Amino acid sequence: MKSKILVAVAFAWTAQVASAAWPDRPISIVVPFAAGGATDVTARVLGQHMAATLGQPVVVENQAGAGGTVGAGRVAKANPDGYTLLMGSLGPQVAAVGLYPKLAYEPRKDFEPVIMAALTPMVVSVRKGLPVNDFRGFVQYLRQNGSKTNFASGGSGAQSHLLCLYLAQLTETTPTHVPYRGSGPAMNALLAQEVDFTCDQAIGVLPHAKSGGIKPLAVARSTRISVLPNLPSAAEQGLPAFDADGWLALFAPKNTPKAVIDKLNHAARLALKDEAVRKRMVDLGNEIPADAELTPAALGKLVDAETERWLPIIKKSGAKAE
Repeated sequence: MKSKILVAVAFAWTAQVASAAWPDRPISIVVPFAAGGATDVTARVLGQHMAATLGQPVVVENQAGAGGTVGAGRVAKANPDGYTLLMGSLGPQVAAVGLYPKLAYEPRKDFEPVIMAALTPMVVSVRKGLPVNDFRGFVQYLRQNGSKTNFASGGSGAQSHLLCLYLAQLTETTPTHVPYRGSGPAMNALLAQEVDFTCDQAIGVLPHAKSGGIKPLAVARSTRISVLPNLPSAAEQGLPAFDADGWLALFAPKNTPKAVIDKLNHAARLALKDEAVRKRMVDLGNEIPADAELTPAALGKLVDAETERWLPIIKKSGAKAE
């Protein structure tokens, strides 16, 4: 018994010393989608400022596949030392539970929440050639064309999949899902008019809405958003129930020392308070969470609440990972 106690004390002391010295080498943020999408861009903006605070490079690694679950699964199994993080989102942290029957990780058990990085308003956009000019007309088009209409997403379980799934459920329509390896490739498909519509984050829609490459029709909210002030909300166009934000947040593997989580949270908070970072995030279409939402505990509660909200919607839809 005495030897076990000594081992436990030695382990705790070693962990404490390691946490105090952390970080002493580069940190990786795994983005579980292809480069160029909303998750990727947000991770790079945040990581650049965090690197200056932490005194070590923060490297973004893209590991796309299976709606974000490949990258998330990698982080879930990584050493809990604070050097491998996940830029998670509604897809791999919530929707994947309902879509992947053999998911390789448990989102609420295998990660330590660090901080919510951004709220991401969601926008429904259609290809230029689709014969609709507003959201009401688009809903009518969906109802008339059924499964002949298709939508692109960042993969099965990605935020863009989940929101389009919710839209289909609310409108009692059956568009065909076309998954890609991230929101960047999905947007490219819409620009090429290979698919009919997307339910993408504003950060991905904004540049193409301004260039005229796509037609944004509605923001999935009760109110408009500042970066697209002329775009009516879904509520304004007859579908008030279509009200759901995406979000992006940092997670670490389970059992990462609290001292390390605290240092990561502190560095990310400083980034989100920096005027240059805030402007960059807002210009991209993100929204900065309120101070009360920036704690690890608040992020844990968000994941719980979102899981309770979305799993019944996924179950009702009958959707499964493709």
